[in-house]
Amino acid sequence: MVKHSTEQKKFLAFIKSAKETNPPFGPDTRYYLDLYEHFRLGKWFQSWNWAVFLLSFFDLDYYWFLYRRMYWNAFFLFLGRTTFIVSLIFALQKVNLGPYLPKIIIYLFRMILSLGLGVFANALYFKFVKRKMYSVKPGQGLGPNPILPIIVLMIQIAYLSMIFRLLIDQPEAFKKLLQGFYFS
Repeated sequence: MVKHSTEQKKFLAFIKSAKETNPPFGPDTRYYLDLYEHFRLGKWFQSWNWAVFLLSFFDLDYYWFLYRRMYWNAFFLFLGRTTFIVSLIFALQKVNLGPYLPKIIIYLFRMILSLGLGVFANALYFKFVKRKMYSVKPGQGLGPNPILPIIVLMIQIAYLSMIFRLLIDQPEAFKKLLQGFYFS
């Protein structure tokens, strides 16, 4: 049996439920123990997070941050990416670059963001946990939150359905709404 440091036990208690922090560990707990060691040793190469990488292709990577209770990160990621892409779309419409170059630019941005999030998401999570784990009482960890991403998804679907309904029913009103919002 591996002996764990006090800080490592606190780390595990913060991210996992009580039953998951006792040996024998499951694969998820072992993954985070390895992640803890990776960052504790200060390795220069960050780790890879497939969940965030794959979710980012559908612009849903902020769900991982919500799931991990990193609410501000999720908010700024969603707001920053959305604002940047919408602004880029409007800027590229003003310049005649042909039908394909604007799409290539946007996909290139999304690919760079996907790769960056895949590489740095675990590091962001580790730093978040290190900051928070000393302010939480024992047994009161902040494990994953599976409910909030589902609620946000339902709100997002409702919002998008309203936007699409406006786009279908009144395309000119939708265009004026966007122009007034971004160019007022």
